[in-house]
Amino acid sequence: MLFRSLANLAVEPLGAGGFIYKIVKGIGNTSERLGKEVRKNVEQQIALLNEEDSAPKLIKLMFEKGGRPLASFVEYMASMLLPALGLGFARVAGNLFNTSLSFIPGIGAFRLMETHPSAQKMAHYNMLMRHQIIGMIGMVAIYSLLKSIEDEPDDEKRGWGVEGSWDGLPPQQKALNYSTGRDPNTVWWKDKKGKRHSLKYVNWPIASLMSMMGYMSDTIRYRPDDWKNSSPASKFGRGIFAMGESVTNTSVLSQLMDNLGTSRSSEDPFEASMRRIPRMVGGFFGGYIPRAIKDADMWFDPKVNNYKGNEALAAEVPFLRRYFGNEKVDIFGKQVEISKAPWSRIYKGGPEAAEYKLLDRLMNHGIILSPANPKNRLVGRGSNKRHMTEEEGRKYEKLVGQGYRKMVLSKGPRLLAMRQKSAEKLARKLSDQIRDRAEIQAIRK
Repeated sequence: MLFRSLANLAVEPLGAGGFIYKIVKGIGNTSERLGKEVRKNVEQQIALLNEEDSAPKLIKLMFEKGGRPLASFVEYMASMLLPALGLGFARVAGNLFNTSLSFIPGIGAFRLMETHPSAQKMAHYNMLMRHQIIGMIGMVAIYSLLKSIEDEPDDEKRGWGVEGSWDGLPPQQKALNYSTGRDPNTVWWKDKKGKRHSLKYVNWPIASLMSMMGYMSDTIRYRPDDWKNSSPASKFGRGIFAMGESVTNTSVLSQLMDNLGTSRSSEDPFEASMRRIPRMVGGFFGGYIPRAIKDADMWFDPKVNNYKGNEALAAEVPFLRRYFGNEKVDIFGKQVEISKAPWSRIYKGGPEAAEYKLLDRLMNHGIILSPANPKNRLVGRGSNKRHMTEEEGRKYEKLVGQGYRKMVLSKGPRLLAMRQKSAEKLARKLSDQIRDRAEIQAIRK
């Protein structure tokens, strides 16, 4: 059964997935053709120069020793365009797209319009009916699970949960989520020691159903007022939209969007695009480097840096990335690390340090710590007000993080025992004090 499923992903997709696949394949074919044309034209030019006795020897030498290798390099790069863009498995992505659609009740039935050989029509029909039935059963299960989340929105007490795409969440909420070991588009649970375990569902066959549940779960937990004020029809409609949107979250399609520089969370599309250009260029050329090499590099050195300007060109280049940018820190001022172990695309274990577990519990108690943001903090007085320098900003982030850590470890249990509003007020007061002290220390000469 497993091998049959894998084989089905390798066939040429039909329907909506086939449409996407044909576009991607067309891009690859055009690129290869142009690369071959370049190589052909250079070879023709070399042949003509060799026939011309009057042609300068220097020109002949330049074409032979320089033009030919360059043309070969261009041809190779053109043939590797799709892998560079993250589209090397477009056929698999097209089939995953179709599979995700087939589990959406009602919408998946449109796949009956696909043209299959007569010998496969019945098998295709039976497959769609099975997926539609699973989709409808899944909807009932989703309703039951969402009712459990609605009855007990506190993740700590419930001990399990489903994360959606986090679209629309404020940056500080996302930063806290990542710090506590959460990831978007995951199913998670906690063990007896309070450690979080997560499974990514993006490439599951039922990813569309999971995305619906994830979206609704996000709304219940992160936007409770929005959930309470929405009608049942509105909740269902948004959930269906999330299901349809989930098909763009397959690894291939999301990679394409990243390379194109699209971002649904961009506050200013133009400025965001300009900032992304160096990373896009670096990502394009980094795409010619096998993913296994990149993952191995991150496995042995998982540290993540912040890159500015042209430094981002090195962000996608293994080993070279380590020598550019400045260290990226989390809410506690510690170096951010990303696991790239072979199993990391499927499973992720959360942090085990006490401060991160306490932070998770505080967040469930309604206490949100604002990450240090030196770019939005002015220092000085009157006409001498200014933004922090880069060095001051980095120092400020670390100092705030260290202050937060001490506060969480020393005051966390007390805050958890207090009423929510009182705890929020005290936490806000303590956080303001930490940031003010950190500012003074950061700009001190």
